[in-house]
Amino acid sequence: MIVDSDEKNLDENFTVYRALPKVGLESIGPFVFFDHIGPVVLHKEKEMKVRAHPHIGLSTLTYLLSGEILHRDSLMNEQLILPGEVNWMTAGEGIVHSERARSDNEPMLLEGVQVWVALPKEEESTAANFKHLTEKEIPTLHQKDLSLKLLAGTFEGLESPVAVHSDLFFLKGWAKSGVSYSSPLKSGVEASVYVLGGVLEVEGQSCHKNQMAVFKNKSEIEFLVKEEAEFIVFGGVPFKEIRHIWWNFVSSDLNKIDLAKKRWKNDEFLPVINECEFIPLPKD
Repeated sequence: MIVDSDEKNLDENFTVYRALPKVGLESIGPFVFFDHIGPVVLHKEKEMKVRAHPHIGLSTLTYLLSGEILHRDSLMNEQLILPGEVNWMTAGEGIVHSERARSDNEPMLLEGVQVWVALPKEEESTAANFKHLTEKEIPTLHQKDLSLKLLAGTFEGLESPVAVHSDLFFLKGWAKSGVSYSSPLKSGVEASVYVLGGVLEVEGQSCHKNQMAVFKNKSEIEFLVKEEAEFIVFGGVPFKEIRHIWWNFVSSDLNKIDLAKKRWKNDEFLPVINECEFIPLPKD
């Protein structure tokens, strides 16, 4: 199945391409949200400003292809994210963070991906934590004319230093035209490949930039690179329980989401370091 991402305007002239969730495709394994950020040119008059906002019941992964983002959170972390690095934040029972990017001098091209990974039911209320990996810490699988960087999880004998909470994998790939790739999937695993640039062929169908090929109920990931491509391969074992998403809150229990709403409305979350702006609770 080839899926088009939806273009979303998050701020004035700031666009992301959202591949998950969609009607009829709410998740891939434990992944419940996938945004392709940009590419967008930032300058003095145009910045990325995601003010402080809360999360529960998930982990977020942010990975940049170009540009830089300043991450701040309520655990007192202030981390600049650079291309090729992994920013992994687990909300658990609750965390607040902000994300800002701008360029005061030369214009800056910003592009990257951010995903949300739902936590297992028994770990939805785990303590919040944060992990940042430099590019050198990321395991890489090299084949002829193809490379796969394992940003999180385990895959083909490799294991990422990121501490994940369920059976999953998330890879950034690059391959030259003509490369044919396949990898077996364990029973029950769902997987997908998202095209950042170039063209892949999946079961005779072309998959272009901002499109995603879904491998549900399949025994392997398999594609042919028609034009030199950059892509994301991700997936894992889905949970038995439904995951509810309301704003930035993810949980198997609607009561936990209602409680998180009240906590944010009543200013009961911890503050974000060096941050004075926040996003108010949306109306139902």
